[in-house]
Amino acid sequence: MIRLTILFLLLTGWQVGHAQTPPALEWADLHMLNGDSHRVMLLGSRSAPYLMLEDGRYLVEQQGIYYLARLQDKRYATSTGEEFGRSASYEESEEKESRQASSTVSAQANPPARTPYRYQGGAFEQPLVVVRVAFSDQGFEYSDAEISSRIFGASGSVSSYFYEGSGQQFRIVPASESDGTSGDGIIRTTLSSAHPDFGSSYGTQSRNLVTSALQALNGKINLSSYDRNGDSWLDPSELGVIVLAAGFEQAYASSATTHPRVWAHKSSVPAVNTAGVWISEYTMFGEQHEQHMATIGLMAHELGHLLFDLPDLYESIGLGESIGRWGLMSFGIWNSGGGKAGDKPAHLIGWSREFLGFTDSVSDTGGIFLNSASDGGEVLRIDLDEYRHGKRLMVENRTRQGFDSGLPSPGLMITEIDDWRGFGSLSSLTARHSQRLVTAETTHTGSNIVTDSSGIMIESASSVTLADGRVTLTAVASGDRAQLNVQSSIKPKGFAIGYDELPANATWGAYGGDGYALVTVPVSSDVLSIDGIDFYAHGSGTVEFGLYTSASRYSGEGRLVEKKSSVQEGWNRLLFDAPPEIPVDTIYLQIISEPSGQHAPFLVDIQGPPSGQTKVKERLDYAFGDASFDLSVKLLVSSSDQPIERAPATASSSSSSSSGGGGSMGLLCLVLSLGLLRRRPLR
Repeated sequence: MIRLTILFLLLTGWQVGHAQTPPALEWADLHMLNGDSHRVMLLGSRSAPYLMLEDGRYLVEQQGIYYLARLQDKRYATSTGEEFGRSASYEESEEKESRQASSTVSAQANPPARTPYRYQGGAFEQPLVVVRVAFSDQGFEYSDAEISSRIFGASGSVSSYFYEGSGQQFRIVPASESDGTSGDGIIRTTLSSAHPDFGSSYGTQSRNLVTSALQALNGKINLSSYDRNGDSWLDPSELGVIVLAAGFEQAYASSATTHPRVWAHKSSVPAVNTAGVWISEYTMFGEQHEQHMATIGLMAHELGHLLFDLPDLYESIGLGESIGRWGLMSFGIWNSGGGKAGDKPAHLIGWSREFLGFTDSVSDTGGIFLNSASDGGEVLRIDLDEYRHGKRLMVENRTRQGFDSGLPSPGLMITEIDDWRGFGSLSSLTARHSQRLVTAETTHTGSNIVTDSSGIMIESASSVTLADGRVTLTAVASGDRAQLNVQSSIKPKGFAIGYDELPANATWGAYGGDGYALVTVPVSSDVLSIDGIDFYAHGSGTVEFGLYTSASRYSGEGRLVEKKSSVQEGWNRLLFDAPPEIPVDTIYLQIISEPSGQHAPFLVDIQGPPSGQTKVKERLDYAFGDASFDLSVKLLVSSSDQPIERAPATASSSSSSSSGGGGSMGLLCLVLSLGLLRRRPLR
């Protein structure tokens, strides 16, 4: 029996990193203990919130006391030590400690093995359950009917937002529960302890709150009926869990928010066993945005993390630049459309919608028409890498319609995507490749270019030159159905194909030890040659890789090609000296990774459903064993102009209906078409 070592970074335990909502960039009233009131702008992030006064001075809060602050690097505020005043909700420290006391609830140990279940695109009904939590000193402000309508209603709701943005494919529905009004998706519980009032600070108190909320599901909902793949776990795509805390939402007004408060986030707790089913992941919001009920933008943003693993794209995170109010995963969560902040959140940008299968992308040259994102419009994809794994441009049409009615301005939005930047818990490894995963193009060259005041949205142009002159857009006109002509000197030769669905989120193997992998790859007749691999390395070292017609690399007749290369931290493109002809319809990719320091031999995806085609071992004399994950490796293939199809997966990935079932893992579920690596509904 082989020994498998995996460092779980995302799926188990209490996460060090939390997906969190940025504050609303709006003016608010800050009420002081002495009766004074000040207008303040809400700035910063969950980890470093601060306020700006109308006169330009900055404030930071420390336990209800506001201090004047200095701004560093245009992003971080540090206290000068000079007290400005005390919050109207300020409490003495001994009262605060008493208020935050809460009972400890322990999660049960020894959960079973987990088989990830994720949405794969296509028509899908996503069940959600909302656990409303009240406290001994803080009750509910709004009725269950109001909350249910805000999340599941036919219009102006979280559900209608995702339905519109997915081209009417993805529908959020209330879970079937028996608490209060049966079937409204709402479950209530009241704790005997005071509101923990942890705001933007996470720890034991937030962990206990979530654990209590998960245990409140017991007896009020048939959890096992949502376990689609039968692994005794509930992944968010099987049943999403929202913890809605009575009290206030700090993401709305930052440190000016009324107490008691929480800061919206998505995270996980040590697995909780409720009625024989294990749950770990959740998202949490506060019920009130000061004088009104929480709006949907913040909820949709955190569900983007929970249900789809989408990354934050606001600039303080370092993955997105100039996205601003044009995308849900940035400050677009607070768009109002003439209502309250967050009533009309921006749709997901084109990269996110393509990643989820919410829209098609086109990669043709010549005349192109693009419908509005609010109507499920497609995006134009222009690959800048010959294997379509690296940099690319995306062009999308954004109009002030539907939920996009709150956009700062309409027009054509051009973004540059860099796949090698990555996102998730290990994205720092790819920082040397690029500063941003997504960058909105704001510097345009060409002729007769008309943009909005931000320079982001193009209204019209005779020509726009991009990618150092390699791509030119002409006769550009925005509108309900935008049109443009595309010319590109870049001719992609093939694709980068892999079993991993998400960027690396875990390591495999002993740090400093070798790793061996065997990957079975079905080959389409449209594959002209296999040219090499893109390998995601945990650190520097060497990688020996080769292609074989049999699973044994020591069969002289079965060896097609081998090579040994040095690698550095992050993505590495490793090409064969002479790509071989492929004489069979199934080949075997074998990789030996030899780290040069205290690094793991392989980076892997444990959140996407495993393909069942990957085997690993830690020593040469061990036997290969099946992996419950897939490697962060892409096979580089040259192909004809025909789509490359491979057999669909089953089991742990989602089906295109709402009643997915079990089954065994098949082959890859990816579809490769011209210039496009995307998902399709599973049959």
